[in-house]
Amino acid sequence: MMGERAPLSTEEESEKSVNPKKSGDYVPDNKDKGNSDKITRAYFDSMLLVYKHIGAEPPVSTTTILGQPCATPIMASTLSRLGQMREDGFAEFARGIRRAGTLMWTAWMDAETFRAVCDTGARVVRGIKPFQDNELVYKAMEEAAACGAVACCMDIDHCFDDTGKDCDFGYAHLGHKTVDDLKGFAAAASAKGMPFIIKGILDPEDAKLAKEIGAGGIVVSHHKGIWSYAAPPAMMLPEIRAVVGEEYPVFADCGLHSGVDVFKTLAVGANAVGLARELMSAFHKKGADGVYDRIQFLNDELLGTMAKTHCAGIEEITPSAIRMRNGW
Repeated sequence: MMGERAPLSTEEESEKSVNPKKSGDYVPDNKDKGNSDKITRAYFDSMLLVYKHIGAEPPVSTTTILGQPCATPIMASTLSRLGQMREDGFAEFARGIRRAGTLMWTAWMDAETFRAVCDTGARVVRGIKPFQDNELVYKAMEEAAACGAVACCMDIDHCFDDTGKDCDFGYAHLGHKTVDDLKGFAAAASAKGMPFIIKGILDPEDAKLAKEIGAGGIVVSHHKGIWSYAAPPAMMLPEIRAVVGEEYPVFADCGLHSGVDVFKTLAVGANAVGLARELMSAFHKKGADGVYDRIQFLNDELLGTMAKTHCAGIEEITPSAIRMRNGW
């Protein structure tokens, strides 16, 4: 758990340092080399913090995510290619997440691999693609429930290609989903004791619809910049939080590289955040230990920021700590 302060890594990665003080440097193949990511980074850097010290107390980062007590609001967002980085890569990564006391959101994977991840004892959210064939979705939900998944998540922003046509995913064709489709998925997951989470929300109206159709939460995300000039999730969070209410589970990912970024995202409306690329270099070098070390370091940065802004707990992080630079 996060209270166990293991020594920080100072080893060198084969190409770049993976000193936990350094932001992650793993960047997956992506034909869009960063318009949305660059805009997201610029927006984070435009968010300034207001120090508040009088009466401050040492902070704690424990929180509850999807009904699960967690040591930190920092989760592992959907990741692929882990099996290419290390033997038994997905399960090895999950072991680091379990030790860190948080949740692992998976990319799409076959049932055998998913079961191996769950068998590590990690608490897992099952990633399911928006397959054209809805029966594949329902089958994946059954597999998730059988393995004890915390929830299911569908990245609905991954259904169209650049020409507006349904995608060919390789495993199976992806397709756009109607409101009735999503209602059916939400009801089926709920019947199996799992919330159905919709990922790829940026518009407040979409957030409102997701709640109305029974989704158990949303992930505010632009899917690592697959669309140029997408609005930063942190920019959209205040509007989204306003329409879904304070109690509705709202998560966010994309472009977070520090505990300060985590703090800012929580301050503008997220309950917890997902990191992906930020964890990959550490995992590539040190496996599960690298994942644990990196999350611990980022959580320490978060705690330091909380202390400087008079936030003794995650629930005390509010927009009052944020000021925007001119121009945003």
